[in-house]
Amino acid sequence: MRSRRLAVCLVILLGLVLVGGAGWLLTDTVARSQTEVLQEFDTRAEVSAAVIASALGANDAKTREFCEAAFAGTAAEMARTDYRAQFDVPEYAIITGDGKLLYGTPASFAARAAGWVSNPGFQDAKRTGKLAWGDIMTDRSDPMVNAFQPFATPGGTRMLVLTTRVRDVTSVAAGALKATGTTAYLIDANERVLVAPDATPAGTVMPDAGLLSVLRADKAVETGDRYVAARAVSGSSWRIVTTASKATVLQSVRSTARVGWVLFAAFTAAIITILFVGAVVLTGASRLAHARLHDTLTELPGRALFMQQAEEVLAEQRRRGRTSVAALFLDLDGFKPVNDTYGHSTGDALLKQVAQRLRAGVRGHDLVCRFGGDEFLVLCSDLESPADVDAVAGHILKSLSEPYEIDGRTVTIGTSIGIAVPADPAQPAGALFHDADVALYQAKEAGRGRIVHFRAAPASAPA
Repeated sequence: MRSRRLAVCLVILLGLVLVGGAGWLLTDTVARSQTEVLQEFDTRAEVSAAVIASALGANDAKTREFCEAAFAGTAAEMARTDYRAQFDVPEYAIITGDGKLLYGTPASFAARAAGWVSNPGFQDAKRTGKLAWGDIMTDRSDPMVNAFQPFATPGGTRMLVLTTRVRDVTSVAAGALKATGTTAYLIDANERVLVAPDATPAGTVMPDAGLLSVLRADKAVETGDRYVAARAVSGSSWRIVTTASKATVLQSVRSTARVGWVLFAAFTAAIITILFVGAVVLTGASRLAHARLHDTLTELPGRALFMQQAEEVLAEQRRRGRTSVAALFLDLDGFKPVNDTYGHSTGDALLKQVAQRLRAGVRGHDLVCRFGGDEFLVLCSDLESPADVDAVAGHILKSLSEPYEIDGRTVTIGTSIGIAVPADPAQPAGALFHDADVALYQAKEAGRGRIVHFRAAPASAPA
């Protein structure tokens, strides 16, 4: 967690540096462009395109990391968790680098997979290996666009395909277009509008036909009594088209400082958006990391995390010259009949309640782990006397044997407990838990519902 917090702080610091640097750069650029009217006009379109491209591609690294953790498995594994709410999209799919569908939700979304390979966003993502956006889709009541995020897996490159509402991705674009101080459009490769300066609906062919002839121009040009500038938005099939009368452009040049600060404000808004989205993805990554180290049913630490924590506790005890620790290995008596009779949902609910009682039944610094199935491990430390661990074990035995209320049913189970203490200060955690497991086996053999301490077999006398 400390490393993730440090990463967030570094990202925020980088954002502040970028904002400060951009503010200085834009102010200097605008000041020098006062004598170059046409160049200044062209720069506005170029900067706005860069702001939009920066916002569109801001999630590339974080989304790639998320996808590599969440979507590297089989279709069945990917279907276990529905991420639509987390992505805030109506549908998404996973495809191979060549466009073959691996998984999609909802099922109706899969029918669109055949057309993705011809989507400019897919082609751009495949060519660059980065997040890319395609053309607007007008066959929906709410205009949509597809985003294509490539990511690497052991089996080769895959892509996450997201269907996103146009209005959800063009808020920064609208601000950047407005900041140009011109009549500006954001259009896709089919010359359909994504953002317009008026009430033109998204998905409509750009209404100003006079601008279409200069869409591919690489610099500002004159057409009639106005200037026109067009710029491609990197990471997408989109283009910005800005136009203004010559009189308006000449007037704006006289107030270049104001224009520079407006552009700076738009860039600052884009950086804030990047930091916000990055924080959301980082939170998602933290949740995935938590899920990998904890049992998904009981939220108790999994084996790997528990073993790491146990080794740290034992090392601290050795450093302090103490061996006041004990391992308790628990197995639930009568769990299988409950699971077989009432079903797995009841069994899962029972395991959750067992985990809750275990947390409540141990001391605050003791460690609890679901080892697997209906087996649990407890590591008690800082024991004042051997009687302390017996008291903890006795409390657990009594607590877990009390009736459980599950879905209107009263269920009763028991538990058997094996206890082991370190044979010597250098004994590793794995060996300690093995001894506790042996004691647990002896408890089960002795009739269940018992607490048994591990005792090593006596050494053979020399011949």
